[in-house]
Amino acid sequence: MRHRIVSGNWSHPLAAILTLLLAPLSEAGVPRPDHVVIVMEENLDLDDLIGAADAPYLNSLAEAGALFTNSHEIERPSQPNYLDLFSGSNQGVRNDSCPHTFCTPNLGAALIEAAFTFRGYSEGLPSVGSTECSDGEYTRRHCPWLNFRNLPDQVNVPFTSWPSDFSQLPTLSFVVPNVEHDIHDGTINQADTWLKENLDAYRQWAMSHNSLLIVTWDEADATDRIPTIFIGEMVRPGHYEDRIDHFGLLRTIVGMYGLAPLGESRNAAPITNVWTTTQPAPDCNQNGVGDDRDIQGGTSRDENEDLIPDECQPTKGRVEVVRVKPGCVQVVVETDLAIRGGEFGIGYDSRSVVPTRVTPGIDLPASAVIRFDLRPENNCSPTRAVSGGITVGWTNSSTEDTLIPPGRHTLLQICFDLPPGKYNPVTRTLSFVDCLGACGNPLRNVVLDSNGEPQPVLSSTSSMPSSASIASFWARAAPPAERGWT
Repeated sequence: MRHRIVSGNWSHPLAAILTLLLAPLSEAGVPRPDHVVIVMEENLDLDDLIGAADAPYLNSLAEAGALFTNSHEIERPSQPNYLDLFSGSNQGVRNDSCPHTFCTPNLGAALIEAAFTFRGYSEGLPSVGSTECSDGEYTRRHCPWLNFRNLPDQVNVPFTSWPSDFSQLPTLSFVVPNVEHDIHDGTINQADTWLKENLDAYRQWAMSHNSLLIVTWDEADATDRIPTIFIGEMVRPGHYEDRIDHFGLLRTIVGMYGLAPLGESRNAAPITNVWTTTQPAPDCNQNGVGDDRDIQGGTSRDENEDLIPDECQPTKGRVEVVRVKPGCVQVVVETDLAIRGGEFGIGYDSRSVVPTRVTPGIDLPASAVIRFDLRPENNCSPTRAVSGGITVGWTNSSTEDTLIPPGRHTLLQICFDLPPGKYNPVTRTLSFVDCLGACGNPLRNVVLDSNGEPQPVLSSTSSMPSSASIASFWARAAPPAERGWT
């Protein structure tokens, strides 16, 4: 049987089950709220808030919830603190300049990659996905997610999108008032009133729906001690003297959802002494049933008897993108499982190369159906240099003899041609990356186990340099003139 190559929309069930990659467990000592909302305010010392007559609502939150009396900023001025809280690093930014572009790990991307959800709600944002630095009383420097190109535009929404049905909120939301309502340009009373009018309904709902409201500040005014307040169903009210900062808050949030610590938060301890609830029973596939019951009832398999469902454990293996001859690269997969399929994304510089075909590698079973999707939305690495993307993959039939055994196998070969235009090896560079880079989409880098279930691979490498000359890539290929170049 000859290999079949298909294009267009993915017709195999793999596309549907990719979104079911399962989230990790929460860290011991912290709860897992269904929803967390973080409100960021501006420039206030703790002593200027507590007991202030013009902040009755904020003081009521401090009394009803957990008030941290030893909470600190990281640095000055404002913008680096937002980045510290969102990514564990100021990303080299030490001022309030705009715009910035990063392609590094961050809280929003980590949540999405782990099958959770994230959104930033900004008062005054001109439109969904807007990248404007300012518009009236709205300012981008208070919205750190906008700087990260490994987040989709759709996570950046105006506060007018705030839902009335709070069950529709994402796992984690940031709420950023405009500069009149966050104390930056306005008064404490203006901020207090805005917060009550816009967030109190959620605060009340959170008290009976396993959800959490966090109100904190970017930086203080005269000191480095800022107010930070937790209030929610799982919060034990009181005043807490433990020293915390933005890194500690970030460490607590990633711990709630079992995510790897980000940046400097790895050196901080999660906040564990304010909770009334214990860690919920492990439910890694989020079906509402504990893992032990899933295994006992046969819903999940546990071949290695470690009490963790097999579907929650990534495949040990790697994907490599290897240059093998002029104009072509191979996708090499190494796993410790027998597999029957997979899907991978590759980004490239569309000014330099144009993918033309994908062919089977020497180890691909003859019955495999190859997937080659060239749509623009398959750009898996949204950096400025890498402007195009493809998705390639394969699936086999369900018979045992078509399984690819454990080991290292060359499965696909992808070939490129030169784009129309004038050949100039000096100005045209090849920026060829694979999708497991910092800006990749890990949902595309999976293999299918013997049951047809998606399993994410743990690592990938590419023999392609991040930037190589066209001349070196096309070494020994036909001269440019023979390819229609002028």
